[in-house]
Amino acid sequence: ESVDLVVQYSMRTTHKGKRMYNFNGKDFCTKENMIVNIKKKYYKVVPQNHLLLDLVSIDEQGLKARKNKGLIYEKIKGLHTEMCVVPKNDVLIFVYLFHRRIIYECNGNMYYEYIGALQNALRITEYEKFVLPSKLLGNNLKSNLIWKSVWKSCSYRCFSKNSFDILKIKFYEEINKYRKAHYKKKLKFSPLLSKYADLLAKKLSKLKTLESTDTKSDHEVSGSMSAVMVNLLVKRWYDKYSSYKPGENDVSQVTRKFQVLLNPLVYEIGIGVFEKGSMVYVVSKKNSKDIKYDVKVIRGRTFFIYCGCMYATKVDMVEAIKDQLRNKNIHHFILALYPKISKGCRENLKKNKPIFETILMKSAKHGEKKSYEVKQHHNPDGSTCYRCGDKVFQTHESAIRYSRIKQTKLIFTSEKVQEFKKKEPPNQVSINRKVVTNPQKDAEKIRKELEKKHIPNVLINGVRFSNIIWKKIWSDCTYDVYSRHNYFGLKQKFLKEINTYRRFHNVDPLTKNHKLENTAQWCANKYLTKKRPMLQVNEKFNLLVGKIGYLNCPILVKYWYDEESTFEFNHPNGTTNTEHFSQLIWKGTKEVGIGVIKKREDIFVVFLFNPRGNIPNEYDKNVFRRKIKVNASWLCDLRIKLNLYMVILKYDATIIKSRLFYVYLNHLYASKGDMIEAIREQFGAEKLRHIRLVYYPKKSKGLKGELKNYRPILETIHINSIRKEEKKNYEIKKVYNCSGSVCYQCGNKLFPTYESAARYLKIKQSKLQFTDEKVQEFKKEEPPNRINVNKNIVTNPHKDAEKMREELEKKYIPNVLINGVRFSNSIWNEVWSGYTYDVYSKHNFFILKQKFLKEINMYRKLHKVKPLIEDGELEHTAQWCANKYLTSKRPEFDVGENSNVLVGIVRYLDSPIMVKFWYDEGFFFSFNKPNGTAKTEHFSQLMWKDTRRIGMGVARKRENMYIIFIFNPKGNIPNKYKKNVFPRKIKR
Repeated sequence: ESVDLVVQYSMRTTHKGKRMYNFNGKDFCTKENMIVNIKKKYYKVVPQNHLLLDLVSIDEQGLKARKNKGLIYEKIKGLHTEMCVVPKNDVLIFVYLFHRRIIYECNGNMYYEYIGALQNALRITEYEKFVLPSKLLGNNLKSNLIWKSVWKSCSYRCFSKNSFDILKIKFYEEINKYRKAHYKKKLKFSPLLSKYADLLAKKLSKLKTLESTDTKSDHEVSGSMSAVMVNLLVKRWYDKYSSYKPGENDVSQVTRKFQVLLNPLVYEIGIGVFEKGSMVYVVSKKNSKDIKYDVKVIRGRTFFIYCGCMYATKVDMVEAIKDQLRNKNIHHFILALYPKISKGCRENLKKNKPIFETILMKSAKHGEKKSYEVKQHHNPDGSTCYRCGDKVFQTHESAIRYSRIKQTKLIFTSEKVQEFKKKEPPNQVSINRKVVTNPQKDAEKIRKELEKKHIPNVLINGVRFSNIIWKKIWSDCTYDVYSRHNYFGLKQKFLKEINTYRRFHNVDPLTKNHKLENTAQWCANKYLTKKRPMLQVNEKFNLLVGKIGYLNCPILVKYWYDEESTFEFNHPNGTTNTEHFSQLIWKGTKEVGIGVIKKREDIFVVFLFNPRGNIPNEYDKNVFRRKIKVNASWLCDLRIKLNLYMVILKYDATIIKSRLFYVYLNHLYASKGDMIEAIREQFGAEKLRHIRLVYYPKKSKGLKGELKNYRPILETIHINSIRKEEKKNYEIKKVYNCSGSVCYQCGNKLFPTYESAARYLKIKQSKLQFTDEKVQEFKKEEPPNRINVNKNIVTNPHKDAEKMREELEKKYIPNVLINGVRFSNSIWNEVWSGYTYDVYSKHNFFILKQKFLKEINMYRKLHKVKPLIEDGELEHTAQWCANKYLTSKRPEFDVGENSNVLVGIVRYLDSPIMVKFWYDEGFFFSFNKPNGTAKTEHFSQLMWKDTRRIGMGVARKRENMYIIFIFNPKGNIPNKYKKNVFPRKIKR
C-alpha cells in the first residue's frame, strides 16, 4: 500500500522580477525542473499518482503558512500540476526542511526517514477500522462511566498525535477522575517527571518479556498493551479495586497499581509513553511527600526527631506518625532520612544518598510495656538492694518513688494520654496535678487566631492619601484569606493597588504576564536556600524585592508608594531611596509579574516590570504628579472607614435673586452653618475633629465683579464649635410708619393689614416633615421642594427617587415583547431569567459580558456557525473605547483594519435587551443579496462565519449604558455575505 506524499515548496521573486522555486533548500528556475527533481528522488518509494505539492510562504521569523485553503493540494501529472481535493479521512505524509534536515511528518509525529512515517500512516489506516468490543470494558459501572466520559470518540489517530501528548493528557484526566471518586486530592502534572518516565518507558521496551516491564517501585506504575487498546490500560489498573482488601498487612502485587494510583501522599505525576511495533509502553511516575525525620546522639544515646518532637525509639516515632495519618485512609507511608542534615550520627554521614523506608500502617506496633515492680535483690557482698525496671536502688523508698513516677499518666493538652518516660520528657511536668502542657501547640493556636484576625496598622506613617486606597482594597482581608491557592489573592490585590495608584497619576494600568510571573516565582524560591541570592534577569526587566513579616505583607506596596513624600519631580535623575515609587508609577512600564514565597515568619515578594523603569534623564517623561484631587464626592463613593481627623472639602457660592447661597455636592444651602451641619452628618461627629473649607472664586457665578483676589480662600472650623442658628420669634407687632399710618410687623417684614401678617405667621410657624425622617420649621431662605400648608407636610422627591431607583434595580425586568412575539424571546428568557441590574452590574459588569457572550453563541449555534471566543486584548481595547464616552459625546477611536466595532447606547436598566434587538434585525435581512441589507449590519456581524474572537467593554454614564463590541476578523465585507451569513436551519 502507498500513502499520499505532500511535498512543501516555496516561491519567491528576485530583484530582477524572476520567479524562483525552492524545495529542500535548493532553488529552481522553473516549476518543471523542480517536479523532475522530486520525481527522481521519490520514484522508487512513492508512485507518481501519490505525489502532491503544497505551496508555503515563509516569513522573516521562519514561520510557514499555507497558501491553499482546506484540503486542496496540487497533484503532479507529467510536468504540470492540477488542483485536487483530498478526502478528509486520508492520511498524509508531509516533507519539509527543518533545521537543514529533511523531516517526514505524519499525524503530528516527526521522522527522519520515510519508512517510519509510512509505517505510522499504515498503522493509522489499519487501526481506524477497529471497533472496541463492549466485553473488554468489564462490569465495573463506575470505571465504565469515567472511561467513556474521558475517551469518548477518541481513536488511535487522535491520541497518537505529537508523540502521544494527547494520550498523556487523557491518562492524567482519567487518573484524577478516579481519585475524585474516592475523595482524593487532584494531582499536578510535572513535565520533569514526564521526561524521566519517557526514558524509563524506552528502557522497558528493550526487555524481552512483558512481565519484566512491570516495575515494583512504590512511586512508579508501568505496563504495556496493544496500540489499539492502550486507552484501557489505566482502567484495568483501577478495576483491581474489586480484589483490594483494606485490612491487609502486606502490599498485594495484584492491587499494588490501584493503591499507588489512589495514594493520598502523592501530589505530582509524570506520564511517559514509547511505541515499539504494535505495542505501547506506558510508565506513570509519581512524586510523593516523604515523611522526613532526623537522628541525633545525646550522651551516647540515639534519639529520633520528627516535627520538632524527640522520640526515644523509632517505634514510638512511627506510632505518632500513624496517629496523625489514621483518618487519611492510607495503606503505607515512606520515611526518609537525610544523613547530611543529621548531627552526631557519624555512621550515616558517610553515605550521601538519603535512606528511604516503606512502613505499612498495621506493621507499626508499640514495644512491650515494661513492668515497674519493686523487687528485692542481694549484691555479691551480701547487702540488700531494690530493683525497679533497669535501675537498682539502695533503699526501698527511692525505688517506690521511681516506680510511682514511671507509672503516672500525664495528659497532653486534653488530647493525648501516654505513660511518662524518662527518655522522652515532655515540655513541662507537674506530677501533683498529673498534667503536662505543650506550649508548642498553644503557640500554633495563637498563630492561627492571629492569621484569621490580624489587620496591619496603616497609620504608622500618619494619615496619608495612600491610606484611603489601602482601606478600600485590603479591608477585612487577613492572612487566612489572601494566602490561599499559593497567594493568588495576594498577587491580585497587589496588582489592583498598583493600578489604582497609577490611575491617579494619569498612567495606563499594568497587565499580568505569565512568563514574568514564572520568572519572579523562580527568583522568590531562591530565598528559601540562600539569604542573599544572586538574581540575574534580562536587562529589559526591572527587579524589586520586598521582605516583610507575613502578617504585614499587605502594607508593602503602600510603603513603597509613600516614598512620594520625599520624591523630587523636578530632578531629571529622580531622588535617592525612592526607586520603588518611581518604578510603580513609571509610564513606560506595561507588564508586571509577581512572585511570593514564605520563609518562617517572613514573606519575600519579587516584582518584575517590563519594560524597565528608573532610567536616567527620562524621569520627566515617565513620572508625573498626582493630578486627580480627592474631593468630597469621591470620599462619599468610597464610604471611608478610616478614622480621619481632618477633611478638606471644596464648596462654591452663587447668587440667586440677589441672595447668597452655598453649593456643596450639588446641594443648595441658605447659610454656611447649614452646610457645615450637613457635612457633619455625612462623615459622623466621632470621626471628625476639624473641617477645612476651600473656596475658589474663579468658579463662582455672579461674584466675579465683587472679588478681586482670585486666590482660594481656606477656612478651618472646629467640629464642636458648630451650633444651630437660634430660632427667630415670629410675633405680630403693631408699628407706625413715618407718615403716621398703622402697619403690622412679623419678623423682618411689614404688612398693611393684620390678616396678611397673621397668614405669614401661620406659614412661618408650621412644622414641615421630610419623608418621615426630619422635622424642621419652614424658612423662607431654604424652601422645600413641594409645600402643602393644609397638611403641614413637605415631601423630598430626591430621597424618594433614590429609594425608587434602588427598588427598580433589584426588581426591574425589561419588556421583551416590544417588538412582538418572536423566536428570540425564548432564547432571551433562557439566558436572562432572574438577572436584574443589581445582579449583573457586580464586578465591573462581568456577569453582563458573560451573558452577552452566551446569548450571541446560542444564536450562532442555531445558524450553524462556530461560537465566539473571548479575547483579553480585544476586551481591554473595547473597555478603553467605552471609557471615552464618559468624557466626550462622540469620541473617535481606531481599532485596526482587521476588526469591526459595534456601539450600543441604551438605558442602563434595559441593557440586557440590546443583543436581542440586534438579532431581531434578521427579520428584515435578505439572504439572497450579495451585499446584505441596509440597517441590518448588527445582525450580519453577530452571525458572520469567519469571525472568531470578541471583546466587550461596558461603561455607565448617568442613566445610559455604553456597550462596545469588537469583532476579529471583521465582518460585513461586500460580496461575502452568502458565504458567511446563513439562515436559521434549526427550528425550536
